[in-house]
Amino acid sequence: EALNGQTGLTVSYHATEADAEAGTTAIGPSYTNVVPDNEQVWIRLTKDTTNCHSIIPLDLIVNPIPLPEPATVSSLCDDDTDGLQTFDLSSVAAQVIGAQTDMQVSYHFSLADAQSASNALGTNVSTTTPDSQTIYIRLENSLTGCYAVSTIDLVVDPLPTIPPLTPYVLCDDTNAGDLIEVFDLSTLDAEVINAQNATVSYHETQADAQSNTAPLNLLYSSGTQTIYAALEFIDTACRAVAPVELVVDSLPATTAINPLGVCDDDVDGLATFTLTDRDNEALNGQTGLTVSYHATEADAEAGTT
Repeated sequence: EALNGQTGLTVSYHATEADAEAGTTAIGPSYTNVVPDNEQVWIRLTKDTTNCHSIIPLDLIVNPIPLPEPATVSSLCDDDTDGLQTFDLSSVAAQVIGAQTDMQVSYHFSLADAQSASNALGTNVSTTTPDSQTIYIRLENSLTGCYAVSTIDLVVDPLPTIPPLTPYVLCDDTNAGDLIEVFDLSTLDAEVINAQNATVSYHETQADAQSNTAPLNLLYSSGTQTIYAALEFIDTACRAVAPVELVVDSLPATTAINPLGVCDDDVDGLATFTLTDRDNEALNGQTGLTVSYHATEADAEAGTT
């Protein structure tokens, strides 16, 4: 650049204008400046044949390295249990730049890529390492090319787990025949939560459960239907949804039973009855039922003794 196409000249560098004029005490080619940030040295161009010379100044400028500010991005819930997610990093650049000017930001999977400014990612970054992945941020001054590298962690939070739930079955005891009963949904809480640090709610549709809208009253009047339990972690708000089967079981059909009679063979008014002789009459063709006999109505209702 100093020669600008000229030939037959020798180039030398000097710490002072006087040294350049005198052609003494050359410096370089490797030189560490002694004045911070901006120092002026001198170039001497000397004709090889006549020793005539000219001098020109050269400014040595040390540009500052950018200072990345700390940046964060909210964790995301694992929507399909693979530990991976796609993060929107569009808000990260402003955090990293802070009040600095003439800066540009790029994101990279590796430190080597960030240092070489290669394989830059967009602002929508899909993780490749389950649960947590470190992304490298290159902050570069667009005027000087000076850069620094920082990192940001992309965290994927797990979902709660809901075990397969036992159907909640009630007999059609209230207004028998209408197949409507009141279910106390709170009795399902322990099974759904399963000792996790989470809260539970119940919803008529899967969409309502996923969006946490229209929770059902815990005393829920219903016929046989499928509702949905939503389990949400208290610390991360990640939600899992699972179906719950509500079943109203119809009562067995009953009919008037003919008296069971035996002869009084010893005139004492007492006899031994074979109660199972009325099983078929009580069943009246129904299957899947168990027949038992009890001394009192209360015992029969309670299924005891």
